Amino acid sequence: RSGELLAEGISYTGGYEIPVSLSEPGIRRLESDGIVSNPIRITDEPAGPLWGDLHIHDYPSVDAMGNTPYLYARDVSGLDFAATAEHGAGGLKEHWAQTRRWCREWNDPGKFAAILALETNTRWHHNIYFYEDDVPVVDAQKNGDSLVSAEELVDYVKDKEVVTQIHHTGWGFDMRLRYPDTTRLIEIYSMHGSSELRDPESTLFMDRHRNRAGDSKVGPFYVRDALALGQRFAVHGSSDNHFGQGGVRHNSITGVYSPNLDRRSILDAMKEGRCYATTGERIIVDFRINGSPMGSELKVAGGSTIELTAEVHGTGEIERIEIFGCPFIEGDRSVPVGSPMFAEDDPRVAEALSAWETVAEVKPPSAADAELTIPWRIGDRKMVFYLRVTQRGLMTLPGILEGQTEPQRRAVVAWSSPVWVITEPG
Repeated sequence: RSGELLAEGISYTGGYEIPVSLSEPGIRRLESDGIVSNPIRITDEPAGPLWGDLHIHDYPSVDAMGNTPYLYARDVSGLDFAATAEHGAGGLKEHWAQTRRWCREWNDPGKFAAILALETNTRWHHNIYFYEDDVPVVDAQKNGDSLVSAEELVDYVKDKEVVTQIHHTGWGFDMRLRYPDTTRLIEIYSMHGSSELRDPESTLFMDRHRNRAGDSKVGPFYVRDALALGQRFAVHGSSDNHFGQGGVRHNSITGVYSPNLDRRSILDAMKEGRCYATTGERIIVDFRINGSPMGSELKVAGGSTIELTAEVHGTGEIERIEIFGCPFIEGDRSVPVGSPMFAEDDPRVAEALSAWETVAEVKPPSAADAELTIPWRIGDRKMVFYLRVTQRGLMTLPGILEGQTEPQRRAVVAWSSPVWVITEPG
């Protein structure tokens, strides 16, 4: 936004591209007719964030429509990567063949990554993301069903290179259970609302989204609960859009720090937790502890002071940046997938779920950019931390949702993946 004139007299219908060269490192934004672009990071060693939506449904899913998901994701939403994750009839032979064919046709390393995926229902909803596209569908879904037992899921993924995730966990998916070892991701936000925690006062509360009154459940079903109970999940956001339109601005996307734009690099980065979620805006977030990035587990001396840092570049003015921390406990991971890792009467569970504290809350001056460093003395506990960014004002949705009478207004938020800190004797 230096005021330099890049082009003038432009008149067009559709799309128009203007090559722009920005040589100085830093965060830049372009402005045209009062409209300001997303923040753009200029660096000699680009590593993202890359933007994507890994949970799109279209006509192969029994409750969805649409047949150009990758075209929409790439050319309308401007995403770097995307995945359709069909359920139901998506497992039928002809539909699975169509899903795989689309992935092959649209995958273009360096420009756009199309990632093969499918969704299962295993008492919890579980998405599987594949490194390759030459894989069979899970047997239980060949006849168009979504139901897959925990045993079938474990058997299916054991000989495949995959990353898996659970989503809209606030519907009642128990975080005390053991999930497959491939489960590295938890969907913190989608068109169904927020699964960070159950907060009826929030504009992102599940029961306010779509026609979903009563869908959110009371219990240890949310991202915070998972982290307090020792689950090593990175957070991401995706739409669960059922119209083949990934990356719609108000439905959620994922930012991934990856040096390369290809399937393997993106899935590797997400497996390592170098990813974060937003409600749809391209907010740049970088959260670290002692220099270790999101997704890290680091060891420090008990009683020492750790340094929590955050760099945020918003699409609007930042209202507040919050860092939350919690001592976490770990259950018995020797139990089968789908079984409780904690005894029914384990007193540590309720204590862990209520132990979250606000480590820092910063309200920057009126600006879209903020950097902060917070020193914090850690005791002798194992701790997990994550960051939440909230922008000033609410976003008004472009249309009226089913079951509602006027356009909904929602907060604009981003959430980091966690950093785990293990204390050792000093």
